[in-house]
Amino acid sequence: VATRQDTTIEGSVLLAREFSRLGYAGLEFGWTSVRTKDRVGRAQNDGDGGSSPFAGVVMLIDTLDSVSFPTRGVRLAGSARRYREHMGDNDSAFIYEGEMLVPWSWGDWTATGRARIGRASSPGVFRLGGASTLPGAPYGRWSGSRLEYVRLGLDHKVPLLSSLLHQPVWFGGGYAAGRAWSDDAPSSLDNASDKWH
Repeated sequence: VATRQDTTIEGSVLLAREFSRLGYAGLEFGWTSVRTKDRVGRAQNDGDGGSSPFAGVVMLIDTLDSVSFPTRGVRLAGSARRYREHMGDNDSAFIYEGEMLVPWSWGDWTATGRARIGRASSPGVFRLGGASTLPGAPYGRWSGSRLEYVRLGLDHKVPLLSSLLHQPVWFGGGYAAGRAWSDDAPSSLDNASDKWH
C-alpha cells in the first residue's frame, strides 16, 4: 500500500454582501497550487498536481446562538469553484462543498446534527481525521477527491456547575462517521477505498 502527501498553497479574495445577522454570499477569486508526492511506497502516477487561478461562489447562513455549543438556529455553508486550468490528469478542475449544522434543544439537553459533502476533480482535496472530524484517527488520515461526513451529538448543560462558574458547562458525546476517497486512485493507494470509518 502506498501513502501520498498533498501540499496546497492558496491565496484568494472574497467580494461578498453581508446580510445582517444571517450570513453572506459572494464571489471568490484566487490562485492555488497543489503538489502530491509519495511518502510510503510507490504509486503509479507520482507528481500529480498543478497551479491555476480560480473563480467561485460562496454562501453562508448562520443563525446559531453559540459557536462552541449551539442550542438553536442553523448553519448552512456552500461553495463552488472552477479552475482556469486542469490539475493533474483531469479535463476540468472544480471543487464543490456543502455543510449543515442543526441543533435541537429541550430543557438542559441539546442534540446536534452535522453533515458535510464535497466533490473535487483533484485527489487529496478533502481530509478526514483528527479532533474536528473523526476523533481517535490521526489528522488527515483519509483523503480524496470525494467526501461524505456525518456527526450526531448529545450534550447536557450542567446547571450546578454553570451557576458556580458563572458560565455554561456542558457534558456530552457524539458519534461521527465519514469517508474520503478518490474514484480514480490506483488500488495500491489507501484512498482508493470508499468505506465508511
